[in-house]
Amino acid sequence: MAKRPSTEEHLAMLRRLREGPAGEHQIAALEALLKQPQLHGIVVKLAADAAMRCGGRALAPALAEAAGQLMGGTGAKRDPGCEGKTAIAKALVEWGYNDAAWFVELARYRQIEPGFGGPNDTAGECRGIAAIAIARLAPEGAIILLADLLVDEKSITRANAAVALGQWAGSEAAPLLRLKAQIGDDDAEVIGETLASLLGQDPEQQLAFVCSKLRSPDARIVEAAALALGQSRLSAALQPLIDCWNTLRRAPVATSILTAIALLRTPESVDWLVATMGKVMTKEGETIVDALRIYRGDSRIRERVRAATQGSQALAQAFHDVFGD
Repeated sequence: MAKRPSTEEHLAMLRRLREGPAGEHQIAALEALLKQPQLHGIVVKLAADAAMRCGGRALAPALAEAAGQLMGGTGAKRDPGCEGKTAIAKALVEWGYNDAAWFVELARYRQIEPGFGGPNDTAGECRGIAAIAIARLAPEGAIILLADLLVDEKSITRANAAVALGQWAGSEAAPLLRLKAQIGDDDAEVIGETLASLLGQDPEQQLAFVCSKLRSPDARIVEAAALALGQSRLSAALQPLIDCWNTLRRAPVATSILTAIALLRTPESVDWLVATMGKVMTKEGETIVDALRIYRGDSRIRERVRAATQGSQALAQAFHDVFGD
């Protein structure tokens, strides 16, 4: 009976595939590898990465099967940190894999490993990634599962569940997201994703609610609300953001508010930033120039910013540092 290849031999084969020319032989080699029993998680992770690089979408069922074998009692030993399962989940979501039952199983999976301070569940990211697919596939009971994931013990799961609810096609998502925003979260990223998803679900009805968070005494919530509004690109968000900046312009969160105004990417937001640049203290003007870095590829706005900075040596230097001229 032939000896089963070791993990080191599997890794060496994957290195050779990565260094060699791309082609159909890579997909065939990866498929053969994924059929091997008792694969280590790092091998599965690198195989998933290789499949992504070579366009191996046809490997989706084999990757799902390999991830399934890393669940259960031996998961912590064979795939510590869930690295293999996480890499596969990301690939399958990107490819639009349609096995809803597989994603539901992953969304319920927990992997307890020893850690500093006691046992730690390392499958949080897996559950969150699964939530994204579940929102798309909408299997029976999906909205209840997404609600459970929105209050998961892991913040990365909660953040992804909020993103997933932003993509949910039904009317059930907005009330869940609004409730979560009202209850709050220890992690600002979760609140940010929750508010962004609310605006994505129902911008007209939820805009005033998200804007109200700009008046929170908690700077983390103000920042989360500001960035959610900026990413929404809603023209109506500009004046609330300006008002918020005028109130908090001396606070550290002011930088994030200016970034949010730039993220709106509306003509009015750019006009305000360019006009304000020369009316404020030098440090604030430099912060505005930095906020406008997202327009480095837009020659028209680039020239407007250049012209607005020429009256100040400090602003001209900031322009050079940010835009490279």
